Amino acid sequence: MRIKHRVASVLLTACGLAAPLAAPPAASAATAAYSDFCATGTVKSLADRLPIEEVPYGTVVGSASKGNVLACWQNHYTLSNTRYTACGVSNANGWLYVQATDGNWGWTYMTCLADV
Repeated sequence: MRIKHRVASVLLTACGLAAPLAAPPAASAATAAYSDFCATGTVKSLADRLPIEEVPYGTVVGSASKGNVLACWQNHYTLSNTRYTACGVSNANGWLYVQATDGNWGWTYMTCLADV
């Protein structure tokens, strides 16, 4: 009888008619949600003094403060060969093209931005 009960539970769960047997594991704090390709055209800075650079690892052309909402070029990102650690993410290499608070456009760490 135990096997029949388990099969029935699995079928009901698969059909959305019953709660799953166990809750999914909680997300790790190290994998915070961040924008990986500017899906909405707008992002929010997750960091203070976030540098906006002309090119990745280039001249700083602007900055953003934590909570600033920035325009970003939708679906436009680049991956660099050099890795960085920022905003709780290690060994990252993704950059998004954003408009700094002073109006200049440039690249910044995608791990420090969240879609709005």
